Amino acid sequence: MDRRRGTVSVEMAVVIPVLLLLLATVIEIGLLVKDRQVIHQAARAGAWKAANGAPVTAVCEYVRGSAPDLDPDRLTIVCERRPYNRDSGTWDSWVPLGSIGSFNDAFEGDRVRVALDYSHQFAMGRFFGAIIGHPESASMAMSCAVVARRE
Repeated sequence: MDRRRGTVSVEMAVVIPVLLLLLATVIEIGLLVKDRQVIHQAARAGAWKAANGAPVTAVCEYVRGSAPDLDPDRLTIVCERRPYNRDSGTWDSWVPLGSIGSFNDAFEGDRVRVALDYSHQFAMGRFFGAIIGHPESASMAMSCAVVARRE
């Protein structure tokens, strides 16, 4: 009878760390997916705002307001426009979106792009980085860009 009790203790000592590691990994992946969804939603919201003619400062404020769970110090927002060249029938290169008074400087029909870069910090730090094969990293870079047509 005493041997069985010892066996159960040894089995638990082996199984519990594995289960805790699996649980922590599921939680970390859930946080990654959540941040990814928030970044995509914020980029869509910013592109919508830029497509409706809002100035760059208003677009950036709207993006930050659409992503309250994200650390604003780790979030980079880039707003650009791409005019259509009627002479050549092609799109010109992306240029920074500017503001003219209470509107942005994109013309009707131009493309506007809101690109976000975010550094997601792992809840488990470098330990999770080691699990996914990057032991020197405690974060993961995420990015999203949404293009819309200026109304």
